[in-house]
Amino acid sequence: YPGCMLPGLNNTLARRDFIDFGATDEQITEAMNNYMETGQPIFSLGFSEPGAGSDNQAMTAVTRKQADGTYLLNGQKTWVTQGEIFPNVLVIAKDEDPARENRSMSMWIVPKDTPGLSTAPLHKIGNQVAAFCEMYFDDVVLTEDMRIGEPGKGFLNLMKNFETERCLIVAQCIGTAQA
Repeated sequence: YPGCMLPGLNNTLARRDFIDFGATDEQITEAMNNYMETGQPIFSLGFSEPGAGSDNQAMTAVTRKQADGTYLLNGQKTWVTQGEIFPNVLVIAKDEDPARENRSMSMWIVPKDTPGLSTAPLHKIGNQVAAFCEMYFDDVVLTEDMRIGEPGKGFLNLMKNFETERCLIVAQCIGTAQA
């Protein structure tokens, strides 16, 4: 069944994202150990937003630095593949200001059980191989060790992800059409 390609697609993207986006040695080790034990990636990808579609500049999820050095994450993500199953989510959010003009975005690895993070299943027609969900971030506290890569470089990382993701999705669609 061509739809069973989806778990492989997620595994490939998650591992590549983590390594390419500048995860620390500790983050990579934890992710690989988890993968060796479970066969699943350590995180889902929380990139899409309900009001943004493919217009990534329209994203409004935002992190704001607090006086104590932590960050507060607020916003919503949708179409998070396996978001209710995997133990973490890799989130992209704007730094400090959700305005469309703000191109400074960062990536964060957020444990699914972090206070303020909640999920809701996303019901869809077809493609039932993998569950999708929506994620809500309400004053989720982030620390600097949860950041993936350089501050403000998340948008460039996202575009790099899409280069690979879109090629893999095209291959999946061609296989499905041929089948």
